[in-house]
Amino acid sequence: MVRQVTIGTNRFSFRETWFRGKASGRLITFGTGTYEPKTAINIYDYSQPAGIVVVRTRELEEGSITEDTVVATTLPIFRVGETITYTQVP
Repeated sequence: MVRQVTIGTNRFSFRETWFRGKASGRLITFGTGTYEPKTAINIYDYSQPAGIVVVRTRELEEGSITEDTVVATTLPIFRVGETITYTQVP
């Protein structure tokens, strides 16, 4: 689950709740991000846990689905080449 708030032109703050299965529980992350429209690159600057994740973003199905492919990361919860898919909930 992601909550995102625009804080400027191509800048946003976010809070994410990641579910890792029944036994592992959930992980809450938050931070700020920037988006570069010309390259479709998002840079997520995580405050909790601390680190940086760079992804290439692709919009699918008229913006209702977003697909991020990890390009670089300092956080062990992500891997380079991994694809994360977000589906908008009404």
